[in-house]
Amino acid sequence: MAEYFEAGGTNFGFGSAQADWAPSGQQIVYEFLNEENNEGDNQIWTADTSGANKAQLTTNEFSANRAPAWSPDGEWIAWNTDDGVWLMKQDGNEQHLLTQDGSMPAWSPDSQKIVFSKTTADREKVVLWVVNRDGSGEKQLTFNFGLELEE
Repeated sequence: MAEYFEAGGTNFGFGSAQADWAPSGQQIVYEFLNEENNEGDNQIWTADTSGANKAQLTTNEFSANRAPAWSPDGEWIAWNTDDGVWLMKQDGNEQHLLTQDGSMPAWSPDSQKIVFSKTTADREKVVLWVVNRDGSGEKQLTFNFGLELEE
C-alpha cells in the first residue's frame, strides 16, 4: 500500500469502477470498460496497487460484469452480471454462475457464504439473500423491510 500512496495514486485506466482490495493488500480487483475499442461491457480485472501487472479475468462480452468482491481467504472473487452472482478463483479460473438474479455480492468473514441483493418475485422490493460458496443453502434473509422500488 505504501507504493500506492507514495505514487499519489494509480492509473488503472478510464472506465475503472467498483473495486475491492485483496486480503493481502497487494492487489485490487475492479471492473473496467476498455476505452481502446469501447466494445462489450465492463470486465473484471486485477492489478497490483501500483497499477502494474494488470490481468483481465473475465471475457464475457454480452453481460455487464460488476461489483467484484475478493473473499477474505484470498482464494475467490464473486461478482455479478445481468444473469446473477458469479464466482471464480482469484486467477480467473473456475468461473461459474452461483445464483441467478442476484447483485452486489459480499463475503462472510470465513469465506464460506456470500450475501447478495435480489429483487422480489413481484419486482417491488430489493431484499437480501445468502448462499454457501458451493451454491447450496440459498435463503432469503430479509422480507418486510426491503428497499421499495420506484415506478
